[in-house]
Amino acid sequence: FGLADDTTFENITFETAGGSFLLVAQHHAVTVGKGVEMRNFDGSTLGKAFWVVGGFQWNFGGCAGPKYMSTSKATNVTVLSGNDMIVVGGARDFSTVNGVKSSNACTYGDVNVHIGGTAQVSTLYAGAYAAAYTTVGNVNAEIFGNATVGNIYGAYVHNTTASNVTLLWIGGEVGAFSMAQTNGVGLKTASGGTVALEATEDVQATANYEAVAAKFKTTSTHTHSHDNVVVTREATCIEDGEMTYFCTGCSDSFTEPIPATGEHTYKSEVTKEATCVEAGEMTYTCTGCGDSYTEAIPATGEHTYTSEVTKEATCVEAGEMTHTCSVCGDSYTEPTPATGEHTYTSEVTKDATCGKVGVKTYTCTVCGATKTEDIPFEYPYHQWLPTDTGYSCAVCNTTADTLSAPTAMRVESVTVENGTATVVLSLESSAPFSALRFKLHVPEGFTYASHVTTLGDVTEDVDPSTLTDLAFAYGTDAMAVVYIKGQDLASMPKTNFVTLTYTVADTFTAETATVALEMVEAINIDLDVLDVDGVGYVWSAPAHTHEYTSEVTKEATCGEDGVRTYTCTCGDSYTEAIPATGEHTFGEWVETTPAQPGVAGEETRTCTVCGATETRATDPLPEVPETYVAYEADVVETVTPKTTVYLAGDYSGITISGEYTLDVTGRYANREGAIVTDPIVAYTPVDGVKAIVRPTATTVVGSTKISASNSLEVQSSILLKFMVS
Repeated sequence: FGLADDTTFENITFETAGGSFLLVAQHHAVTVGKGVEMRNFDGSTLGKAFWVVGGFQWNFGGCAGPKYMSTSKATNVTVLSGNDMIVVGGARDFSTVNGVKSSNACTYGDVNVHIGGTAQVSTLYAGAYAAAYTTVGNVNAEIFGNATVGNIYGAYVHNTTASNVTLLWIGGEVGAFSMAQTNGVGLKTASGGTVALEATEDVQATANYEAVAAKFKTTSTHTHSHDNVVVTREATCIEDGEMTYFCTGCSDSFTEPIPATGEHTYKSEVTKEATCVEAGEMTYTCTGCGDSYTEAIPATGEHTYTSEVTKEATCVEAGEMTHTCSVCGDSYTEPTPATGEHTYTSEVTKDATCGKVGVKTYTCTVCGATKTEDIPFEYPYHQWLPTDTGYSCAVCNTTADTLSAPTAMRVESVTVENGTATVVLSLESSAPFSALRFKLHVPEGFTYASHVTTLGDVTEDVDPSTLTDLAFAYGTDAMAVVYIKGQDLASMPKTNFVTLTYTVADTFTAETATVALEMVEAINIDLDVLDVDGVGYVWSAPAHTHEYTSEVTKEATCGEDGVRTYTCTCGDSYTEAIPATGEHTFGEWVETTPAQPGVAGEETRTCTVCGATETRATDPLPEVPETYVAYEADVVETVTPKTTVYLAGDYSGITISGEYTLDVTGRYANREGAIVTDPIVAYTPVDGVKAIVRPTATTVVGSTKISASNSLEVQSSILLKFMVS
């Protein structure tokens, strides 16, 4: 698996079913820290390798694409524990670049490898592993602690070039060193580069040192310089600390204790809050040893009040706010000023009517103060409808015995017939007026179609300047009558001035409907508002005369009455009975009692409608001739030739011999207790041929066929055998 960032592994066990692990750092720093172990799932020794690759691995990116063709980024691999390890400082398994070999294909930065602790590394490939024509910076490897490294190779198989190669051997064991693993092909240095070994005196005294050192161009002695001093654990009041001294030239280090200080380091915490009347407590605890002591926190003397309205202020009376200490219960009150704002409820004390404002009265529920406001009227004029006793307003229900306005417009008539409605309006005035604007409210289902007026007709096609007298204008929102001469019309006798036509939808089925006339505006030339009455119309449908058509909805039969239904165009209907015909519809005659010799039979037919039946007798069968032969079952008998052989009884077969023509009839065969008549079947024997005749079957006798339609119709147990002797 590949790493996407710097990663450290500690205290982890890698388990496998027997394969190897491959960890590819991809130039991210990787550390195999303390407590890392490799083993099989059954707990046995791994037996395979745990590969740690500092650079790129083929198929993980790297030289497989232009993204990683060159980079100055170094690799950093640190291994401090683990078993069966194989460590590659640089790249692994690069043999081509985009499928083509070329020298110096990939260029990388320095390679840094640190192996120490208890790590068990079988092989270290310091520069690269099978990475053809790869160039890296300086290759630096360090072995320290108790690590064991079996073999150190500069590279494996392919040429890899490094600027310099340095092995710093501080501790642990190294088995062998070589720049190449096989065939002398491996890691080489650039021109002027060195292959150097730096080891401590302790390492130089080990038995294997000389063999390893012989492979290096130069060797030197490493002397520790522990000048990097770090406090790795602070001393406390009772516990020593630790000072670590790191060598500036390698990973070696040693520690020294820092004596306990004997001085507590206290951390304070309020363990009891002080209140207005009670002291609190501050606890001091030593962070090193847990020693602690407490100090009192003086009472604050400051109450913690919560506020509550204990009396609501009203429009005329002050309220009260009570403040109570949530700790000790101390309390005090203060007034809240009267709001001066009344709490009103409203009531309509005078309804608005057409042309007159109403009154709404507001009363304060606390102090009783009142105020009023006008309720505006929606309609400036009443919408009168005629009644039996006078008039009633369709909007506000105001009634009047008579109407007295000097100007009046009326709906004179409303007719509805054959999907069309006509409405006629009249106008009369005994006082001057200049213009009247009004709306006509027709029933739902009425749609305006056209109009005809006796006045000048204001339309889109008419030039208003050609109109010199009183004119009518139709609009979808409102209509108007206007005196064109620019002055008041002094008076007008009652005149039917317009007839409006509407189409009526099929959904309009009302028996009565209202056409209301809403007067919107009435003015003179000076724009004074005039008094005007608008009177609508209550339409009632004319009395209906039924016109019925008849239809037979149920046919009469021999034994049951039918029904004739009469339906009017209005939907009304009634029915009357059609008397039963008394004439049966009989089916075919069916034999119900077969005729017997000398005894008549019977047949019946049934009415297909009512099930009535009638019967009649059938002729008896002729008497059985005296000359007949009855054969019993399974009897084989030779008979004298006869012209006709009659079969009767219940039997399975007979054998007849002789050379003659024989007519066989089952005329008196017994089936299910009844005597039946069957046709005669002629049979002519053929020399040397035996014929078997079975009921309802076809029998082939040489070239002679006896068809099923001519087969003997006898009981299924009867088998007739004809044998030529």
